Amino acid sequence: MTPTARSRGLKFPVILLGKEKLDSKTIRAFLKQTQYELVLVGNKDVPVLYNGETDDEPLDMIESFGQLGWPDDFMNEINQKPGVNGKAFVILDSTSGQDQSTCLVAASVGDDNPTIDHAKFRCQFSSTLSVLAQLDRGGPADIPHIIRRLRTEAAEAGAVWEMALVDRIKSREAQIGLSKFPPSKDWNTRCPEALPRTSRPYFPIFRSAEISLQTLNEFLESTYCKEHWGHSSDEPDPRASIITAVEPPYSDGPAEPPLKTVPYLPKQFLGTRPHEFDAIVRSVFSCPSNENPEFNYNRYIVMDEMTEKDKTVLIIANDETEGLVVSRSDFKGALLILISSKVTS
Repeated sequence: MTPTARSRGLKFPVILLGKEKLDSKTIRAFLKQTQYELVLVGNKDVPVLYNGETDDEPLDMIESFGQLGWPDDFMNEINQKPGVNGKAFVILDSTSGQDQSTCLVAASVGDDNPTIDHAKFRCQFSSTLSVLAQLDRGGPADIPHIIRRLRTEAAEAGAVWEMALVDRIKSREAQIGLSKFPPSKDWNTRCPEALPRTSRPYFPIFRSAEISLQTLNEFLESTYCKEHWGHSSDEPDPRASIITAVEPPYSDGPAEPPLKTVPYLPKQFLGTRPHEFDAIVRSVFSCPSNENPEFNYNRYIVMDEMTEKDKTVLIIANDETEGLVVSRSDFKGALLILISSKVTS
């Protein structure tokens, strides 16, 4: 059955964002793929809502929001219009114009975290209705959790939410017995970066797929490039370690290029998803706050099935107020994101 985003006759709004205006052909293609279940809205000078179903609708008159950022005030106004579903909204941006196949889906998470207004992720045109249907089924308190889950799924799928790929990832059976990794009482959201010591805790690197020696070394050489780290020379350099076991010593020590051989990969790691690795991190790497942890238990890297092909890795953080945050990074930016004050997707 084809998913529908319509709730009690309401339609989700679509806005245009970017300095360059999208052509009406791209806009109409998107509205057609979403079966005219959405409505396009413009600035305050265009009070009419269009769904693109008829050729006489002047879609080229809809104004883009340019570089104004999130149009919160306007969206609040639009949500008061009859027929509009205010749980989430869709953005057609410059990337939409370039690839003509993806959009952004965004929803407010500001109710329980005033520092973050919206969570967003990229989605295939053809999968947009499925995503919006999931958001539509949630109540106001559920929306932040649903949008974060969808955002994580998009990162796992290669940075774009595509229904067939996400369904395949979710269908995998967990290889790790999560019951073996109960949360440690010592886990907290402030893993010490550098107590009186000469080095930081290792950022753990997990692998959920077979990664070649060439790719491992390419990643380490790229991410250890100090030119773009931007931290003080007085601070200890970030360092990483490839996890090879769930029992001590957990790894073979610092992961420094060039590696001579591929570190051991536990078979139970194959196909493991971020929330499953997070159970391991919270359970076995946590330590009392007055001790120096060997491994960072708030932030880590996962090399997955996309790593070999796309040269990207998953960056995972469990120390932010919006819950587990999963994003995808190229090799060069991985450590830079981990040492930043905030991980975003």
